[in-house]
This record gives sequence, structure tokens and C-alpha cells, in this order.
Amino acid sequence: MSDKKKPQRPRVDSPSSVSSAILASGRIVRPPAGMKLTAAETAVFAEVVAEIPKVDLSDHQIRLAGMLAREIHSQTVESQTLAREGKVIADRHGVPMQNPRTKVVQQCTASVLSLRRTLGLTARALAGGDSRRVAIRRAHHLASEHMLDNMDDDDLLARPPADHDEPRRDN
Repeated sequence: MSDKKKPQRPRVDSPSSVSSAILASGRIVRPPAGMKLTAAETAVFAEVVAEIPKVDLSDHQIRLAGMLAREIHSQTVESQTLAREGKVIADRHGVPMQNPRTKVVQQCTASVLSLRRTLGLTARALAGGDSRRVAIRRAHHLASEHMLDNMDDDDLLARPPADHDEPRRDN
């Protein structure tokens, strides 16, 4: 075996880590090219991506975030339909039975929870449970990403561009 050690990540509060998070904050995260999302799913995608520090997002995590957005939207639509139809419906003979949509809602909910765990968006991961270091890194990176937005510099400091193709739009 080789004696090569895996390179360590810099400390989350190190200057290089903070600057990486600040630079990544201007990055516009879009769904992967092959993933077509509806307008409602795109809104959910933006919410999901906002929970993850952009400096930590890999292409695989972006794809998972798109899948999560689809599942959350499906779960919402199915839940609304189930609420309208009711959990108990009558079959063709008039006998009360459980609405089959109940199982669909349960499957969507299980899928949403599973994808959230995969992305580390559970309460345990966010609060620090078993993934304490991940939660600390996430909190520091999110704080660093918002550092430029919270500065009262009258736009005198240069801001990193949001994307190489598009200039950053200040709000």
C-alpha cells in the first residue's frame, strides 16, 4: 500500500475556505441539461439548492436536488388530490375502500425523505447529530455566502460575477 494520505480539506473558517464560499455564492445553479423541470418544479429546485452551500454542490448533488424537486412537487399534487377525493372512497359496488392514491402519497413522501437524507438535508444533519462536522461546515459556508449581501459597502467593493456568461445582478 502507498503511504499517500488523502489531502485534508481546509478548515471551514480558514481564509481560503471563506473566500471559496464567497466566490461560489455568485454561482447560478441550474438543473442538469438533460433534466427538464416544470415551472413549479424549478421553484422547488431553487428552494432545495438554497439549503446547500453552493461551494459544496457537486454535479451529482445538483441532479439529486432536481430529483428531489420533482418528488416534492409530485407529493404536493398527489396530497392535494387525495385531500379533495378523501382517504376513503367507494368502489364500483359502493363498498367503502381506502383510496389507492394514499399509497402513492406515502411512496412520494418516502422518496422525498430518502433523497433529503442522501443530500444531508435532514434535521439531524442540519443540527449536527451524527454529521456534526458536515452541519458545522454547512453553517459556516452559508454564512460566508451571505457575507457580501450583508455588507453595507454601497457597492464600492467588487463583487464576483454570478456566472462566467452573465454579470451578477444586484438586488
